[in-house]
Amino acid sequence: MLATATAAPRAIGMHVLCAALVCAAALATCRAALAADSPRYPAQALRYSASVIEADLAVGLKARPVMLRNAAGGVDLLVSSSHFGDGLRLFHQAGVHLDGTPRLALAFYQSRTPDPMGRADFVPGQARVFMALKDGIGVATVGADATLGTPQPLLDEQGRPLALPEPAHWLFVYDLDGDGVRDLLLGTSVDRGYKPTGPVGFEPSLWPYDAAGHWKWDVRVGHVFRVRNVGTNAEPRFAPPEILTADGKPIELEGAAAPIAGDFLGDGGWQLICVNNLDGILFYTPTVSPTAFDAHGPIRDAGGNSIFLPDILHLPEAADWNGDGRLDILAGAENGGVYYLRNTGKRSGSLPRFDLVGRVQQLDAPLRPGVALSVTSADWNGDGIPDLIVGNAGGWLFLLRGSSPTGERRFDPPVPLSAGGRVFRVLAGPSGSIQGPLEAKWGYTCPEIVDWNADGLPDLLLGNVTGYQTIFLNHGKPGGPRLDAGRKLTEGGKPLRLSWRVKPTAADLDGDGRLEYVCLDERGLLVALHVNDKFEITERTLLRFEDGSPVRFYDPDQTGGRIGRVKLNVCDWRGRGRHDLIVGTNAWTSVPPRGIPSHDTGEATVLLLPDVGTGPTPVYGAPRYVRFQGEPIRLGDHVCSPEPVDWDGDGALAVVVGAENGSIFYFPRAELSW
Repeated sequence: MLATATAAPRAIGMHVLCAALVCAAALATCRAALAADSPRYPAQALRYSASVIEADLAVGLKARPVMLRNAAGGVDLLVSSSHFGDGLRLFHQAGVHLDGTPRLALAFYQSRTPDPMGRADFVPGQARVFMALKDGIGVATVGADATLGTPQPLLDEQGRPLALPEPAHWLFVYDLDGDGVRDLLLGTSVDRGYKPTGPVGFEPSLWPYDAAGHWKWDVRVGHVFRVRNVGTNAEPRFAPPEILTADGKPIELEGAAAPIAGDFLGDGGWQLICVNNLDGILFYTPTVSPTAFDAHGPIRDAGGNSIFLPDILHLPEAADWNGDGRLDILAGAENGGVYYLRNTGKRSGSLPRFDLVGRVQQLDAPLRPGVALSVTSADWNGDGIPDLIVGNAGGWLFLLRGSSPTGERRFDPPVPLSAGGRVFRVLAGPSGSIQGPLEAKWGYTCPEIVDWNADGLPDLLLGNVTGYQTIFLNHGKPGGPRLDAGRKLTEGGKPLRLSWRVKPTAADLDGDGRLEYVCLDERGLLVALHVNDKFEITERTLLRFEDGSPVRFYDPDQTGGRIGRVKLNVCDWRGRGRHDLIVGTNAWTSVPPRGIPSHDTGEATVLLLPDVGTGPTPVYGAPRYVRFQGEPIRLGDHVCSPEPVDWDGDGALAVVVGAENGSIFYFPRAELSW
């Protein structure tokens, strides 16, 4: 049984009393847990401003929510993220909001644990979750401190491990046939040849879409299966899985299927909701057959409009989240958050109407503005305090205003940036990602702040998921920036697609008084682009090592999506008046070929490539780790985004680093070596 939480009554009138009794204690507990709420460098993580009491719940890459009840009847929310070793977080209810939703405080954190695959409450109230096993699915008990017991396999009628027809993606328990015994819904994900079998790259001849924008390979899909419990709730045994159909065809969703079930209409029956790999949240009602359904399309909002989830890779949970007796939806997302969809109790035809309220909040939340972060810093609002502009996997650009002029660096909650008068977001769309159409809702924005046109105002350079390079000029005023709509760099009059997910940088590398745009070309080679006033590339200069070879960041056999991804910063790191290069890598980066970090630590890190040349054009020496407290910085797989900063004004550069799990770390110069 889970540990007892300090649970407040649901009554809205008790809100003030609840806050007074619980909030201070909850914050103290939460801060104790949060002190270790990162698998690495918890003391270096940047935090919200002291005035921020509650903010978006954030657990790292790919949140998987499971709602549990504790012994006091309060709500516990178990949310996992195994990427970057993040693990499990157990949030206890620590009060109630005015809308009836629970106020959550982090109670326990267990790093480096496997991901649950749904709530396994065959006996209602049991704190158990599904876990992937080598052969099949197991059930593990959740301890009071969020530890997981040894998973016990699901068994078939003969007592053997239950054989699955397809790889499991998400599972949900519900009495599907009304016999009082709780059955199993199995959502799957099946690769039918989605991954390319030949070379893929950013050069036009290797681009993996045809002229009409169609993916050249096959698809990945998800199905839903009914798995009937022929045993008991206490000792379940399962019949062979049966595929569910809608309108006479197997239910088949893009990428994956994540099912939940319940009485969402409030009519005493039950209905099926399935979430796909992108943003669809689809509604089905059962027919006379136990495996046949009518399809009704996406759920609707209060205005009757289809609801699409805000992020990607959502995983759902069914819960009465606000205590009004109606079944709501929680949806974990790739950005590390959990979205709350409130059941309004109204219908649009045969569809229930939901209100997409937003993200679930937590007390004393960590500062994590998305995942796969790319960071840059400047005094954006002219108040003398450094700010951060952060890009992320979801394609947003967020401004984090600095709030601490001295001492500990703290930041206000993220505010979306606008450009050309509109809130800015980049999305790949169905043919913009080198890794296929299932990445349509990724953006991987990689910003760099620089005064591009020498007018004294900070402008913005941007790399992203598509590989196109964009410049946003600032036509505001000091302290009041106003970004114009972006202009893509062109070559031969056409927008130029280069390597994706690269944070560009800029410097006058040849001493002609104009900035060069530094990025990776379509082959993944480090290049300085000479750009005229019409954003046309007039010349390319490959940057080289001292042996004359071009600077590249991958092994010769690497192709496709593993090319690119690096974060570039030209700066005088060593204080010698040269154009040193501080580089953020991913785990697969290899400098030089067969080099670091891929063939050493195997994790995303920060490298220094010293400029050892003597002329105006840089010449780069062998890469070196930038070490924190004597050891290479190690930050997971997908991304590590350093930004050199001099926040203490001593003339020596430190680094701020964005990580794949959404954390932002500050590493002071005094504790760095290379």
